[in-house]
Amino acid sequence: MNTKGPARKQAAEEASSELLKNYKQKWNKAVPVNLSALAFTLNARIERIKEVNGGARLVPIPKGFLVLVSDKLEPARHRTSVAHELAHTLFYSQSAESPTRLIPHSADEEYFCFDVARRLLAPSWLLEYLGLHRESDLVVTFETFAGKLQLSKSISAQLIFNDYELVRGAAGRWTWNGHGWALKKASFWANPAMRQTERKFLRIIMQEALAGTRPSSTYRVITIKENRSDTALVLVEKR
Repeated sequence: MNTKGPARKQAAEEASSELLKNYKQKWNKAVPVNLSALAFTLNARIERIKEVNGGARLVPIPKGFLVLVSDKLEPARHRTSVAHELAHTLFYSQSAESPTRLIPHSADEEYFCFDVARRLLAPSWLLEYLGLHRESDLVVTFETFAGKLQLSKSISAQLIFNDYELVRGAAGRWTWNGHGWALKKASFWANPAMRQTERKFLRIIMQEALAGTRPSSTYRVITIKENRSDTALVLVEKR
């Protein structure tokens, strides 16, 4: 869980493949991923309730799990929260009447489950089915993740640039602080092999795009203003 780089990606891919093993046999062409069906294959069921600390929680029950989810979550966050909680089932043994933990809960587990959850929502075999590994248009790719797969803009960007490296470039989520645009903490996603100098240069391109400066023809910049006018997601593709 505390690995980095390619080893981290491989671990998350193997974990998600294990969780999707039974689901894939029957629902391998379902778009988006049917989370209720996935939960069923993992001996879990999803229940929406009014209040849940953190938005969602996994509860071991006799013969399986209950995923409690706040009914106040918007659709994309609901999907991410459910997938995240289902990822936690990896850390339980189901050999007894009720699931029991294999290891104590930790922050490393939380971060790892976020990585696994993204792959549950967008497994590599489903991307292949949708033709995303062959798609050359960033807009089409992004709209497929955010639209057909029903993911948040930020999760879509992370999958495109960091997880699957479908596009050469980066994405960042920015907020207006009254004086200028600032990059939100932990909200910059780029190809893992990209050098720090290039990452810094792409951040500069994003800032300039938000300020209204047109980038050189070497780069394609897409700025997506979110619901609030003080937040924007910027995608930069190196042509």
